[in-house]
Amino acid sequence: MKINYQKVCADLIKDLPQRTADVIERRFGLKSGEGETLEHIGQSYNITRERVRQIENEGFNHILPKIENYKEVFVEFDETIQSFGGVKKEEELLGFLGEGKLNNCVYFLLTIGKEISRFQEDENFYTFWAKDENLAKGAKRVVESVAKMLEKHGEPIEMDKIYEIEGKQATKLLGESKNAFISAIEISKRIKTNPEGLFGLNNWVEINPKGIKDKAYLVFKKHEKPLH
Repeated sequence: MKINYQKVCADLIKDLPQRTADVIERRFGLKSGEGETLEHIGQSYNITRERVRQIENEGFNHILPKIENYKEVFVEFDETIQSFGGVKKEEELLGFLGEGKLNNCVYFLLTIGKEISRFQEDENFYTFWAKDENLAKGAKRVVESVAKMLEKHGEPIEMDKIYEIEGKQATKLLGESKNAFISAIEISKRIKTNPEGLFGLNNWVEINPKGIKDKAYLVFKKHEKPLH
């Protein structure tokens, strides 16, 4: 039976003080579908953003004991992240679980759960979730290794070939799961795929053409025509 995430969220916050419930609903976009900043919510109540954060945390403290009543939700989350190898880009994980309609509810439930951790976006990686910090670190190290391999290879390559080259080393960091390897590549901002399904570095013309000149170059290259 499919879990009704919307109902679970409503049940978890229904006994909260009205303002606390409103803050949490707005922060996570549980009703509107669009989360609001601490500052924006604070302005509507004429309180500081830090006070909004405190109210949010107070709400979490009241909610946490109740999540024991919804173990099936967190079992599903655990099984899902495991199916991806223990690591998954946030956008993809929320879309898979929430099916585009309930992503905000899923994000709220993931946030209050303790089984899976969120790792914030930075210069090199998109926001992602992982079973634990070791897997998160392992995924980043795999990406670094693959990026170096691609630099040396010098041209786009199929995923199967990448795994053939890097998979043995990756298993030491992520376990024997090709899904974990693929999920690790997915969180990278530096490694991308082109329309032909080949992987390469984001600054390569073959992967990320910037304009007409780059696209023309790719057409000529594909048909092996001279450029003059």
